[in-house]
Amino acid sequence: GKPNAPVTVDLYGDFRCSACAAFTIEGSEGALVSDYVATGRAKLVWHDRLVIDEMRKDGTASRDAANAAMCAADQNQFWLMHDWLYANQSPTEDSSAFTATKLSSIAKAAGLDMTRLQPCLDAGTHDAEITAAKASIAKAIAGTPTIYVNHQMVGDPGTGNAASYQEIKAAIDAAPATAPTASPAQ
Repeated sequence: GKPNAPVTVDLYGDFRCSACAAFTIEGSEGALVSDYVATGRAKLVWHDRLVIDEMRKDGTASRDAANAAMCAADQNQFWLMHDWLYANQSPTEDSSAFTATKLSSIAKAAGLDMTRLQPCLDAGTHDAEITAAKASIAKAIAGTPTIYVNHQMVGDPGTGNAASYQEIKAAIDAAPATAPTASPAQ
């Protein structure tokens, strides 16, 4: 969205999180984008929160998928890769959905420039920044997806239920028309 949008919606997610995929695929995120981001009323800011890697301790698939999305962001294609990652996620949140080979295949199918993306994937170019961000938000953000509208949490991810579109809509509509200065966990 527009950098100077009056409302900031911070979305904390994990590409292995099935509730995050449902939020994205089943329409809440799409409605948010079409009703508020596309109209300039809000901007949507993504934050990686690698809860599945932490809970399952079965590798780094959440981090690797986040790195793939950031590598796509280097081509200004973060949201495209975001959508492709959720569309190819394991419904059981299994790490096998995001092996190095599968991440490359997903990026190629998405039409990304693989001459730029593959070296970024192979090197884990964004791993350090993803890990640093994870450490800074780990205590503030316990579950995913977590939504903040202008620094105010919407819904209760601790219950396992993502904020509904109606809750997010109400929070945006009630938000002052001035842009906040920073995201809540930063």
